[in-house]
Amino acid sequence: MGPRLRRRRAGGGLARPAQPGPACLGAEDLVDAAGGTDPATLDRRTLALAEERRLFYVACTRARRRLLVSAVDGALEGGDAGATASRFLDLVVPPPAETDGVRPHTPLPRQLTLPALVAELRRSLTDPHTDPARRSSAAAVLRRLAQERVPGADPSTWWGLAALSDDAPLVDPAEVVPVRPSAIDTFQRCPLRWVLGAVGAEAAPEATRTVGSAVHDVAQQVAEGLAPADAAAVLDAELDGLDLGPGWFDQRQRDRAQEMLTKFLAWHSRAERELVAAEEDFDVTVGRARLRGQVDRLERDAQGRLVVVDLKTGKTAPRDVEEHGQLAAYQVAVAEGAFADHGRATGGAALLQVGGAQKAAKEHVQAPLPADVDPRETWAGELIAEVGKGMGAGQFAVRTDTDCERCAFRRSCPMQESGRQVTR
Repeated sequence: MGPRLRRRRAGGGLARPAQPGPACLGAEDLVDAAGGTDPATLDRRTLALAEERRLFYVACTRARRRLLVSAVDGALEGGDAGATASRFLDLVVPPPAETDGVRPHTPLPRQLTLPALVAELRRSLTDPHTDPARRSSAAAVLRRLAQERVPGADPSTWWGLAALSDDAPLVDPAEVVPVRPSAIDTFQRCPLRWVLGAVGAEAAPEATRTVGSAVHDVAQQVAEGLAPADAAAVLDAELDGLDLGPGWFDQRQRDRAQEMLTKFLAWHSRAERELVAAEEDFDVTVGRARLRGQVDRLERDAQGRLVVVDLKTGKTAPRDVEEHGQLAAYQVAVAEGAFADHGRATGGAALLQVGGAQKAAKEHVQAPLPADVDPRETWAGELIAEVGKGMGAGQFAVRTDTDCERCAFRRSCPMQESGRQVTR
């Protein structure tokens, strides 16, 4: 955590150094490119540290009468856990030699507010190292404050101390569990993330997801007979009804949407399989799992087998396509008669990625399930049964991976620093 500066001016007021704005446009990259500098030879962290040191020097030299530098050790305060005092603090006040380079901490007096008093009493009461007499006094004062209905004083309102309101499973064991194929991949990666999203804890959709929905809508219209030459204008009309933000961001989203549509149209024009249906509804029960939803495209290959194609507008390529849960659910649904009017033989499934940096749409294909094996006994059928059981359970495990940094539920995850509950 960086040092906090206050410099006293002749007039007696306090002033803070100006904070640099975020380099959201990459101005330093433009300067390097204009000067012919190879970005690969630059150490951005060293350059950023030098810039911070320069700004710190400027802030210090603006003081006229007195310079006050302070820093907070987040590891002790608990607010910014893991944060440490800035290295620039040593440039102003070196640590005492007798402490072997370890800077002693100065305890701060409690603020003269009621919430601060409640926090100190709770800390004294819950800390096992507190003197018994002090703990008894803290309990007595908290009881008095709780009787006066002071917020936070009643132990029944403290996080981590209340009993579970309900330990029953999410779905009664005698009932089927609704499973959306598009949610299986999220459940496989982290059950906790899935359940938080399923119960409505997720924020409103981002603009990029909304743009993707518009591309889906136009792709469906093309499948239903819309002339490809008219698709771009139809997409523009769809985007006009969305709030894409002001100025350049709006244009960026529109350009990206048109790029995805162009990739889809090129793929659609050379598709080798026969289109059977678009946005086809299905509803089939496999064990406890009730698979419901829509498929973007239902196609028939040269051997007469059904192939489900799902349109993806995201930038990230799918992982482990051969064991992808969503595609597995589509194949099991086909084999179980979800599209009985068109057939039951599955020819595999595919994710059609039109987002990302690739110049053309790319199919990520999952191999067909064995035709001579009961679909419920295949790896895909066993996966769907396991997912249905897990989604209806009463406990949901946490699994960490590279997506944790982008997870919208980090503050509710016990594996993340910001999500751990601390009772004081």
